[in-house]
Amino acid sequence: MDTPELITTNGSSIAGIALHDKRAQELIRRGGIPEKIAVIFHSCPRDDPCCDRDPKLFIRYRDILFAFTVDEQAGEVRGGGAEVPNSPDRNKPYPTYCKIRDNANRTDSVYLGNDLMMKYDDTSFLFFNESFERVP
Repeated sequence: MDTPELITTNGSSIAGIALHDKRAQELIRRGGIPEKIAVIFHSCPRDDPCCDRDPKLFIRYRDILFAFTVDEQAGEVRGGGAEVPNSPDRNKPYPTYCKIRDNANRTDSVYLGNDLMMKYDDTSFLFFNESFERVP
């Protein structure tokens, strides 16, 4: 746990809430590994009720880190999304990752170069690149 002083319950409670999400379960089934629980800081105006101060459970799936935002008080997942590497890994050949948001359909797509790796919405995965899963 990266920021225990900012969490009001405990890591087990946060993980338990996040792991009830269908997307989290799908990532685990496909080999994803829970990596950490943390509160990620953003610049927020003082007393802004819309500022995201909720803890997140991070599940690593290959090079993609998927964050599930947990509302500890309500006991539910408020959202989640993929965080892809911003720059190419020098130890791996190109191509690089890219995430594209379709606001009209409320979906996110993650690409590796031109290849679609995953597509998801607020509640479930709509697509996983099966050949990507077989890459060591």
